[in-house]
Amino acid sequence: MKMILTLSIAAMVLTGPIRSAYPQTTGQETMQDNAELIQHFSQSLDPDDFENPEDREAYIQELMDLFPVDLNSALRSDLLLVPGMTSRLADAIITFRSGQRFRSVEDLAEVPGIGSATVEMLSPWVTVRGSRYHLSGWTRNIGVQQFFRYQQSFPMAAGYAQSGDESPHYIGSPARIYHRQTITSEVLSANLTQVKLPGEPYAAPYGFDFTSAHLGYQGSGIVRRLVIGDYSARFGQGLVLWSSAAFGKGGPTHTAPYRRSHGIRPYSSSGQIRFFRGAAVEAALPVPNRLGSSGHEIVVSVLHSARRRSAAEVSGDTVRPPSASPFHRTEAERERRNNIRESVQGANIMWRHPNFGLGLTWVNFGLDRPVAPHPVSSPLGGSTHQAWGVDASMHYGSLRIFGEHAWRRDNELAKNWPGRTAWIAGIMGSYPEGTDWVFAMRRYQPGYRTEFASGFGEGSGVPANQSGWYAGMRLRPADGLQISGFLDRFQFPVPARNHLRPGEGWETSLMVQYRLRPGLEYLTAIRFKLRSIEYELLDDFNRRQRLSGTSERLHARFQKNWRAHKRFFLRSRFDTSVTSSTGGIKSRGTAVSKSVRWHPVRLFRVDIGWSFFDTDDFSSRLYQYEFDLTMVMTSRMLHGLGRTSYAVIRWQPFSWALLEFKYARMRYFDRAVVGSGHDQTPGPVRSETGLQLRVSY
Repeated sequence: MKMILTLSIAAMVLTGPIRSAYPQTTGQETMQDNAELIQHFSQSLDPDDFENPEDREAYIQELMDLFPVDLNSALRSDLLLVPGMTSRLADAIITFRSGQRFRSVEDLAEVPGIGSATVEMLSPWVTVRGSRYHLSGWTRNIGVQQFFRYQQSFPMAAGYAQSGDESPHYIGSPARIYHRQTITSEVLSANLTQVKLPGEPYAAPYGFDFTSAHLGYQGSGIVRRLVIGDYSARFGQGLVLWSSAAFGKGGPTHTAPYRRSHGIRPYSSSGQIRFFRGAAVEAALPVPNRLGSSGHEIVVSVLHSARRRSAAEVSGDTVRPPSASPFHRTEAERERRNNIRESVQGANIMWRHPNFGLGLTWVNFGLDRPVAPHPVSSPLGGSTHQAWGVDASMHYGSLRIFGEHAWRRDNELAKNWPGRTAWIAGIMGSYPEGTDWVFAMRRYQPGYRTEFASGFGEGSGVPANQSGWYAGMRLRPADGLQISGFLDRFQFPVPARNHLRPGEGWETSLMVQYRLRPGLEYLTAIRFKLRSIEYELLDDFNRRQRLSGTSERLHARFQKNWRAHKRFFLRSRFDTSVTSSTGGIKSRGTAVSKSVRWHPVRLFRVDIGWSFFDTDDFSSRLYQYEFDLTMVMTSRMLHGLGRTSYAVIRWQPFSWALLEFKYARMRYFDRAVVGSGHDQTPGPVRSETGLQLRVSY
């Protein structure tokens, strides 16, 4: 609590004396900040790619720290993170703002070489923030943002109840408590994030189970970035060092395989797994004359991280790979909390040119205890490993060629250097006009695995045991009409988890968006995946036989977005799924949903939504996105027969304060209890509440 008060008082001391001297961001801008972008992220994600809702929320928080980028203050490297942004467009934006400031995103149309179609493409990812405190030096354009959030589900699950003389299975209360304090300027940043998850104990004022903090510097001289505390790192195409969020096949189809490296960034998310804790620096070194024009630069990044992780005990001093679960709710989870020490050292050298980039990445990962691979969840073994990667990107006109080749080496593979390898290569372009496309190939050998990697491919997370190719496109044949889709072919050279044989499959998607007029849009999306599976069957002699087969899943969505009035927005959606597998039966699922946003006055907004669903079983489950508290994403899994409803109320009594409340309710018609095990609740109804205060000044 002292840390929270200290950070808040420091912010007030820095900003208080000049509060009335400069204009603030308007209430309307604050109310709408990030809402459309969160919805875009949520609709494009595959929730099955995440271990738990906490990972999904952390993913969204990381993306929201990157986007939308401010057209007036973003560095060139920040602009290039925007999907669809090219070097030519970024340079044109920087040249334009050198003579005048952007007043709104629509001003992009005044930039030479940017038309209405490009403005529409970039608009979800960029913004123009209101003026803040224009001080000089390190406190120039300083701003403060504070989040205080409380969430809880009702009724309480079985794990919180005492049974006879036995203590509750979960030690703490069912509340989720979160706060985040951030101070940023054009040069400095400071953050404190703390969270207590449901079931974890909490003893005020220091009892948060997870704490993240950092101090950061960003400049335009030799030292570009310096972070002390928690930070993320993204280099190359993600095969060696990529500790934060990355788009998968659910992202923009015409750029999905291409990773946009952002180097070192401060970390302020509540995610407890994929980040570093220590110190990192990024510097731009002088370029030797023989390398040519002043457009060249050499950027060197160095990082060191040391933090505690949690892992299950096996025997003696040996443990399983570090856990991907953020929860520490039970006695067993508390006993193994922070029981191993993780150490990471890494470096990257990048030679950058406006049309070319060449990088070298190295990482050394170590644990202070020997690790035995998990038979199901993780093949990570040993206690140390190293990985190297060489990445390149070349941009010429409307074409971009990219790729990375990586090697892994550890004690077990030292005699067979270079160990196991992984590579990805692709080409993307925007030709002919109105057409964007990409084609990429990948091969990640079964023995290749690094703990902090996130290469593009089937599934999410660490790239390993996979090969395939991907083709994606986006067409804009007419005003208001956009067609996008992809085809991904993948193979698993050696048996995957719980399989006895190699596997394969393919996935395709097609989406058509048509804007009939401003405020009225129709969307149709179809996605199909087929992949090999294994199943058991009793033969004529009552012996179990493990056979190979296929699993198919078809999902279709029809959606209408209608801004009936400047104060009313309505979204209607129909989802259906059909699944089938060899040796099994076909199952179907259907969901109908409606969302209404009412904005009666500038400082007050209400979001209401409801849905009805009917699925045959878990395999035909569906996901429904809900509007939620700022920086929170809810993509609710629906299976069985039931209905959901929710309401989110936002009130902004002052230009610097936003109060939000959410109530959600799920009612099942085909069961007497909800959930299972220690998460089971009595009755067919489960409710959730959330309260959040956001302060920005």
